[in-house]
Amino acid sequence: MVKYPKGFSLIELLVALAIMSMTLLISSLGYSFFMDRWQKSLGIFDQSANTAKKLLLTKHSILGIYPYILRDKNHVASIYFEGNEDGFIGITTRSFFYRDTPSVVRFSLMQQEDFTYQLHYEEEPIAKNPITIIKQNINFKRRVVLLDGILDVKFHYYGHKNLSSKVAGSENKVWWQSFNGFNRKILPDAIRLSFVYHDKQETIEIPLSQVDTRILALFDDNF
Repeated sequence: MVKYPKGFSLIELLVALAIMSMTLLISSLGYSFFMDRWQKSLGIFDQSANTAKKLLLTKHSILGIYPYILRDKNHVASIYFEGNEDGFIGITTRSFFYRDTPSVVRFSLMQQEDFTYQLHYEEEPIAKNPITIIKQNINFKRRVVLLDGILDVKFHYYGHKNLSSKVAGSENKVWWQSFNGFNRKILPDAIRLSFVYHDKQETIEIPLSQVDTRILALFDDNF
């Protein structure tokens, strides 16, 4: 009986090594592709979660805005609030950094080199910087970038034309591109923020605290 040598030939060994190398290469490429997709998805999730948190804080802050009353140089009472399509400034009791402490807050847009926008938030507590005149300069020490890389950003303000029309009920409320509480002597009923983020249109509408119209009428006549 003929005895054959045990083991593999050199050709068989080379073929096996080639197959194993191809298998490892394919597995490595597949793993790298999976990890890239995973890291990208995880990064998008973290970014979305962080954005959602900041938007909740934004809503919380705006909900705390109230009609802070000042007198101008002619001793005429006015509301400390001014807004346009690029942002607004007002007084809130729900600031980011100083909870339950009235603070001046400002939301503003800043355009970047790639023509996208950042939405900035700034605040300063009234206790540290009392508001005594309408056109007072505010030295904001707290700043946060709420949104980055957004497009088509606009603020709008819903409400009456002024205090007189609100008290009389003579006009319907509409959305305004700008809202000056110094002249109108009222706050808007709501603020709307609209923007495009990751190719998706987003709109947030937030109601503001309102004052009874009978108090407004008294303020308009005798304050």
